[in-house]
Parts: sequence; C-alpha cells; structure tokens
Amino acid sequence: MSFHLIRPEWLWALIPVALLLWMLFNLQRQPGNWQQLIAKPFQKVLLGQEQQQKSFYLPLMGLASLWLIAIIALTGPSFKKVEQPAEKAQQGVVILLDNSLSMLADDLKPNRITRARYQLTDFLTDHPHLSTGLVVYSGSAHVLSPISDDNQTILSLLPTISPTIMPAFGSNALAGINKAIELIQQAKISQGHIIWLLDDIEAHEIPAIKKRLSSTDISLKLLAIGTENGAPIYVPEHGFIKDKQGSIVLAQLPIKNLKNLANAIHSPLYLLGSANFDSSKLAPNRQIANQLSKEEQSEAENKPKTVSHWLDHGAWLLLPLALLVLLSFRRGLIFVWMFLLIPPLAIFSPETFAETSTEDQTVIKEQNKITFIDILKSDDQLGYESWLNKDYETALDRFNSTDWKAASHFRQGNYAKAQQLFSKEETAIAHYNQGNALAKQHKFSEAQKEFEKALSLDPDLKEAQHNLALTQKIIAKQQAEQQNKEQQEASNKKTDKQSEQESKQQEKQDSNKKNESASEGSEGETLKRVKKHQESLLKTNQVNKNKINLNQNKLKMILKMTLKMILKVKKHQGCPPKRMKPMIKLMKKSR
Repeated sequence: MSFHLIRPEWLWALIPVALLLWMLFNLQRQPGNWQQLIAKPFQKVLLGQEQQQKSFYLPLMGLASLWLIAIIALTGPSFKKVEQPAEKAQQGVVILLDNSLSMLADDLKPNRITRARYQLTDFLTDHPHLSTGLVVYSGSAHVLSPISDDNQTILSLLPTISPTIMPAFGSNALAGINKAIELIQQAKISQGHIIWLLDDIEAHEIPAIKKRLSSTDISLKLLAIGTENGAPIYVPEHGFIKDKQGSIVLAQLPIKNLKNLANAIHSPLYLLGSANFDSSKLAPNRQIANQLSKEEQSEAENKPKTVSHWLDHGAWLLLPLALLVLLSFRRGLIFVWMFLLIPPLAIFSPETFAETSTEDQTVIKEQNKITFIDILKSDDQLGYESWLNKDYETALDRFNSTDWKAASHFRQGNYAKAQQLFSKEETAIAHYNQGNALAKQHKFSEAQKEFEKALSLDPDLKEAQHNLALTQKIIAKQQAEQQNKEQQEASNKKTDKQSEQESKQQEKQDSNKKNESASEGSEGETLKRVKKHQESLLKTNQVNKNKINLNQNKLKMILKMTLKMILKVKKHQGCPPKRMKPMIKLMKKSR
C-alpha cells in the first residue's frame, strides 16, 4: 500500500495559516501595559497570566488542527488505485442549441424553442445508450451538461431552457461551435458528433465555422427550425421585438445561408416544419468506426483497455473536521474560523453548477439574496427579475439599458425623468413612450405630437393609435371646457359691465337729484338774501329820503327866513341890490 496526494497543490494553503498562527502567537507574548509596570514575580498572581495563556492556546491549537485537517482533505490523500476502462466512450454526442431570442417566434406552434425541446426529448428517449452533452448559445456559449451516459440530466434541464435566461442576447454561432468542440475534446471522445439545432446563421460566419470544423474529425448534422415566412418574436412581459424604426421584426428562416453552411461543412440539412420529424435522422452514423484506417484500428487495439486511478480518501477526514466544528461553537471562535476557511475554499474549489426551480428562484428573489446563478446573469437580466417582482428601485440600479431605466422611472412615477431618457432614441417605441410620460404629466398637446411621430415611423403601432385617439378626445374636451369657460367669463364680464353702467346711471341720477335739490336750496337762499338786501336798500332809501326831505324842509325854512329878512331890508332901503336878485329867484322857485 502506497500513499499519494491527488491534489498536492493544496499544500500551499498551509503557508498563510502558518504565518497567521505565528503572528497570533507573537501578539499574545508581547507584554501589555500592566506587565510593563508590575514586577514579574507578581504578574502571575495579579494578572493571572498563566490562566490567560491557557485560555488563548486552546482555541489557537483547535484552529490549527481544523485548518490542517481541511487542507489534508483537500489534497486528496489516496492509499490505493482502482482500474477503470481506458476508453469508456468511443462515441459522444453534443447537442448544440441556438437559444437566441428568434427561437421565441411562433411560426411553429407554440414556438420554435418549444418544438426544439420536443425533438430533443424524443431523440434522448429513443437513444439512451448515447453519451450526450448539451451546449446552448446566444450572444455567448455555455455548457449546460457535460458528456455523460446519464441522459436524464439533460431531460430534466430541457423544460427550463428559454432564451430569456441567457446572460447576453444575440446569436454567436462560432462561439457555440467552439464550445461544443472543446467539450468533445475534453471528454477524450474519439468519435465526436454534433447535433446543431438553429434558426439563423449569418453569411460572414460560415467561413470561420468551416475552418474550425475542418481541423477536427467531428461529424455534424443540421436541423433548421422555423419557416421561410417567419413570424414576430414575442418576449414574455415585453411584447414583440421591434427594430430601431419601431417596426415589428419578423424572424424568417434564411434557407439560402443554411444551405451554404451545409455545403461548406459537408453536413446534411434537415428542416423542422409543421409536420412531424423523425429525430433518429440526427443520430451519428454507425459506420464511423468502420471508416478508420487499418493503422488506426491496430493502434486502437494495442492501447490498454484499462487505466489506473487513485481513489480519493479525503472524504473520510470530514468526520473529525465536523467534530472540531461542533466544538468550535464558542463565542468568537466560529467567526474566526469562517474568516480563515471560507475565502480559500471559495477561491480554490472547483466550479459547480446547479439548476434551481422556479419556486426556489422566486423565494430567493423575495428574500433579496444573490445566488451563484445570479453571478452568471447580466445586469439587465438581474434588473428584469427585480422588475417582475415590482421592485423598480432595485431594477433601476441594476439596469444598464437606457430604455429599461426609463421604464423603471416611469413605474416609480418619475415621469419627467422617464421622458428625458426616452427622448434619447428616435424610434417609434421611444416616441410612444415619450407620449405616455408626457400624458402622465398632463401635457396632452406635447403627448399628441409624440404619438403622431410614433405613427409616422410605424403606422401599424396600435398602442400609439389608441393613445393618440384618447389624447385627442382629452384635448377636445379641454378645449370645449375652455371655450365654455371663456364664454361664461365673457357673459359675466358683459353682465358686470351692464350692471356697472346701470349703477353709474343711477349714481348720475342720484347726483342730479342732489344737485337739483341743492340748486333749489341755493336759489331759495339767494332769493331770501336778495329780498333781504332789497328790504335793506328800501329801508336805506327811505331813511335817505327822509333825510333828504328833512334837509329840504330845513333848507326851505332857511330860505324863508332869508327871504323875510330880505323883504324887510327892501322895505327899509328900497330896491335890493343886483346881487340879491338871483337869490330871490331861487327862493321863489323853492316855494
């Protein structure tokens, strides 16, 4: 009995743990602050140094033992060999499935990918003896199942295959061919065969595929899925795929390119139409072994029939490892060991692939956990999953696509931001989405213009037609309401103007009445004043008249007296002098 390590490279993992343990050991031995102040004879008594060292060394030794056992188990210790057939599988088949979005076209009912799954199910059920693997491709190629005798693995995976699970969209046929050839070569298959199910091939890819297959002895058969007329591509939760102009894309089967591919690689081409197809035609030819040359046959006969392999006994070390883990459930220890063990296991352990059910994926999404499958998905696919769960905020952070970011803003009610992002493209769908965002902001006139632009690019866009008609009705209703409002306002203004005029007339009438009454009052007062003044004048005239009469009377008396005196003088002296004659005449007149 000999000892052998199947994976000795794991021994390198002992170096970091040795350094870590050495650093921890030296860190514990460094004196602390109290140890520098207290004399050594008293440190054990006062500080309990001996007890601290015991409590530290025990988990340290446990950690070292746990790490050592784990490393030894990972190295794959083996004590014996087992004999296995040298060429277990002389013949192997790789199913290469085109899983691009065009496989969702429904020219074959219910759609192309479903019909492809049906054909593969029939083929695997009818040929259980074949060692079969499965490769799918779209924008990138991936191995879903390695070459194995257990076809049940592939049969269980087929119902879950859909173009929407692919991490990158597109159709990279050359990447799929390279991945299928690589899978056959890794399995050491001497008679490889590829069954290629596809619905599209670009002309510029044919020379590269021909060159790649010409360097191998792998046979190939083609099964074209679809019809020449084609059909629209309906993506669940998204609707029909449209081009940059907003027109619906028709996925037509390029018969000419497929025939050129078949002629270039010397492969038969079968068409999967509406009629049933015999899947046994896709099986590899059974005469391949007979086509080997005599030298190759003799060389194959001289090869050993069995080969020795070391049997891995590392799994037995999981028992003591589990016991140590149970003892490690002390406060703090489990977290240290997890920190030391999990990172190297995550870095150096081989990749494993697991298929989860839809229910499990739903639970994981609801708990907002990231799984290994999520790592393989693109940001847009992760965003789409959050979108389906109506977690639009998370979807917004994950999406790289401007359209999906705009749609996430729209669902969150950020219509202005959504309209800004939609405006970055000049397609019918982009203008249609802009119209919806503007309508949500009650900007119906601008929304109508965007719907009209969308229909100018794609007149058959029914959603835009419906929303345009609805927007026009809303605008017409608003205009009618506006007209009614303006008419009502005009009527109110007219009524107010009439009322104002009437009030002004009434005020004018009232003012006239007041003026008339005021004038009447002023005339009365004037008359009174005039009458009073006349009376005063009359009184004054009467007084003056009286005075005049009095003065006249006085003057008469004076004249009389003067005349008498003159007459007396005349009598005594004879005739009066000449100067007296005028006075005498006056006096006579005054009489």
